[in-house]
Amino acid sequence: MHPNHDQIALAAYHRWQRRGHAHGWHSYDWLAAEQELIFALNYELIANYRLDGIAPRDLGDEDDPRCRFCEATPPRASFESPRLALPASLGNESLRSFEVCDDCHAAHAESIGTDLDRFVAAMKRGDLRDRSYDPVAAFKGLARAALAVVPEEEMQFFEDAIEWVSNPDHDLDSRSIGGMDCYLHALPDAWSFSWVAIARRLDDAEPFPYLLAFFGTGNLVFQVPLPLCVRDEDLETTWTVPRVPSSFGVGRGPIESRLVVVPLASAGTRMALVGR
Repeated sequence: MHPNHDQIALAAYHRWQRRGHAHGWHSYDWLAAEQELIFALNYELIANYRLDGIAPRDLGDEDDPRCRFCEATPPRASFESPRLALPASLGNESLRSFEVCDDCHAAHAESIGTDLDRFVAAMKRGDLRDRSYDPVAAFKGLARAALAVVPEEEMQFFEDAIEWVSNPDHDLDSRSIGGMDCYLHALPDAWSFSWVAIARRLDDAEPFPYLLAFFGTGNLVFQVPLPLCVRDEDLETTWTVPRVPSSFGVGRGPIESRLVVVPLASAGTRMALVGR
């Protein structure tokens, strides 16, 4: 569902009011209001976790652990209890998990962990020309981080995505997978805490990805659609991603942010950056 002209005009007017009636931002207010409304009309928040500054929180069952990536359980698999659900590079200090076995953790750390850490570090530095990371591996790292916190009942729709992020061959099928862009929102001020959130599409008939993941740390928000979802089979090459810096609802995010679209489908497209 797309907002109509009157809805966008009203939301843009409210943004202008929150700005203290300052002029010169008309186009930005209109575009930002449109994106916020597209998100609000088509998505609901299904997971939201603070990642630092609070007491540790654990995902999964300590007494009956099951790996959400390979579905193994003890004694077939061993579990170091607990470990960080998301990497520390995304600001995670307190969200832990009993749902990743030692073998999957080691395999992910070796095949995508370093590339994700280097990508996040480069974006925090504002170094858009950094070439130290494999872009496909970095995207896999963000997708894997999202899958670590997606509600259990949604995992059935991402079997292909789980297999893909676990495959160390980053060139395999990467060019045929749509939506491998990271929407990087640079905010005027840093968040007071790091966070992760997952939003779910309300209507399968709408041309938007089924799940969107958001990672907020420092003054950056990394926003990615989760690929290879069976509920996106007819949409994956044609979808539109609502570009919002916060998943918490219309008007509650920062008033101003800068957006850079970072394509991560292959090393050859990594430099095709688009700003707004």
